[in-house]
Amino acid sequence: MKKKLKISFIILISILALLYIFRNEFFNEAKSDLEKSYVNNPSNDISILKGLDLKLEKSDNNKYSEIAFSIDGLIDTKGFFKQFDILFKVSEITPKEAKFKVKIDVSSIFTNEEKRDKSLMSEEYFNTETYPFIVFKSKSIDKTENGYRVKGKLEMMGISKDFSFPFNFLGTSTNSENKDVAIFEGEFEIDRTQFGMSESAGIGNIVYVNFHTEMTIEDK
Repeated sequence: MKKKLKISFIILISILALLYIFRNEFFNEAKSDLEKSYVNNPSNDISILKGLDLKLEKSDNNKYSEIAFSIDGLIDTKGFFKQFDILFKVSEITPKEAKFKVKIDVSSIFTNEEKRDKSLMSEEYFNTETYPFIVFKSKSIDKTENGYRVKGKLEMMGISKDFSFPFNFLGTSTNSENKDVAIFEGEFEIDRTQFGMSESAGIGNIVYVNFHTEMTIEDK
């Protein structure tokens, strides 16, 4: 009996190991369709934007911006949010008083696996029926050695917490649609269990987020 259990255990471990090694062969992987504009006017100083209103309305047709995420686990998960809005205004007086707001439509989540997307929108994870949006509102922006750090409030799944993350301002450009844009990039980590999600076997707690946004300059 013990020998049979030992053999069963070895077989189970072998199967799990094979699933881990070939995990991306069994599941479709979401791939980026981002089209980055060439930065015509490189700059890392957001004060050149002072007094300007920047706006982004991301939809499936807008390929100039993306918010991507990944989660390590038995089956690595990579995906994107297809729809989000960003408003950004830089003070005439000081960039530290710049304000911006990000609003993500969670139901636009895309991992290139329909069943997985539905699972992520269920009560076990994002619970989009009750909490359809993720919202971040800034309080302050500080210059750092390598870029900027924004501090504010992140609201997700009905939980609001102080949150901060770094970002870089790359400069301004004119995209292929002849629109003047300001270009930003950044990446950060977030513990999903701190916002109401339960720990799950085979799924990591840390979500890795990276973004590239090209925001239309509304007023010059």
